[in-house]
Amino acid sequence: MKKWIVCFVLLAVLSVGPSAFAYYEGYISWDQNLVASDDWADSTCTLRWLVTFDASTNYWTYEYSFTTSGSPGISHVITEVSDTFGTDNIEDGTTPTYELGTYLPTDPSNPGIPGSLYGLKFEVPEASDGTLYTWTIVTDRAPIWGDFYAKGGSANGTFLGYAYNTEFGNPNETPVTDNPNLIGWAVVPDTVTTVPEPSTLILLGIGILFVALLLRRNMASMRIILSKGRKR
Repeated sequence: MKKWIVCFVLLAVLSVGPSAFAYYEGYISWDQNLVASDDWADSTCTLRWLVTFDASTNYWTYEYSFTTSGSPGISHVITEVSDTFGTDNIEDGTTPTYELGTYLPTDPSNPGIPGSLYGLKFEVPEASDGTLYTWTIVTDRAPIWGDFYAKGGSANGTFLGYAYNTEFGNPNETPVTDNPNLIGWAVVPDTVTTVPEPSTLILLGIGILFVALLLRRNMASMRIILSKGRKR
């Protein structure tokens, strides 16, 4: 029985070790910390994120989805990045329709944006149905709380919608841990390159220690059995 336990734990450790990852999952919506205008101002309007870390590459993957009622369709979205973030921090796997820059309230293409925003802007393909847009950022930058903005389309020259997080423009240095929805922000790439210490890595250490203890006990038992055999 002990041998089976050792094998099981060892397999679990080996399966986690090479590609151990941290993940952070959450959302903000119109009724929970997301400002939305016009026809977007209903419970359908939601930003979701899933952030994972791959220990084999030391890259973070940020997967986002923004959903609206579809009236109007989504034109583009902007995800904040830190002011030291450059194109060399963008890795393969990032949605290719991005533009890195600073976006201002004076820019007519971003109506309703409450302040300047340095980030990655993703244009929604015209072929999209406009109700859901998903995009991915792969980078060496770890997560922090930051800002988000989305713009809707227009009809007959009339603009029809925008959205942003309620704490837009208010920096928050609280570390991202576990899977909370911190009020008023989204999870975005941070200023520095860091390697996390997620719970999976802690469990990995515990697993290795557990295996070592079991092996030590088994070896001690084996020595007792062998010594008894020699006495006979």
